[in-house]
Amino acid sequence: MDKTPRTVFCRFTNSPITKIKIEASLAGAYRRGCFLEIGMQTPSIQFSSWYQPDDIKDIPCGKKHGVYLIARLEQPIAGEADPQTKEILYIGETHGGAQSLYGRLRTFFRAVQVGGGVIKHSGGNSYHSRFQSDLTGIYVACFAPELNEPYRTPFIRLVERQLIWDYVARWGRIPECNKE
Repeated sequence: MDKTPRTVFCRFTNSPITKIKIEASLAGAYRRGCFLEIGMQTPSIQFSSWYQPDDIKDIPCGKKHGVYLIARLEQPIAGEADPQTKEILYIGETHGGAQSLYGRLRTFFRAVQVGGGVIKHSGGNSYHSRFQSDLTGIYVACFAPELNEPYRTPFIRLVERQLIWDYVARWGRIPECNKE
């Protein structure tokens, strides 16, 4: 088995090409697109259950960085949120600085309430332009990987893009409030 280190180039949203030096391992080296195992276990992607906007402070991973889902559901679905639910309206992420998932979700919902691009959240502004401030049936779920830098940020960005790709492949369109 070839164990030569390899360089893989991945393009993530809003970032230059990122080099990830990896060591090719046994079968299964390719995991989720261009992310390869890098001498550690690739985190499993498990979302929280669904929460209403007024309850986002109670999301267990809310103080961390990660990926979040916004969906309009007739009723909350019990258990772990499925990122391929057709009712998903937006898939977003937060990966650095002081803004946690809770902070990013608060920004999303402020943008929904204010509209007009005043609050800097493209998903929230896009939501407002389609649905105004109506949050009827809106639920939120999130995922925060247990990784340290330099692995966490690229993994979060990869997961967000992969989930959008998987959604498009399954439903033939991007989530309504994602622009790209």
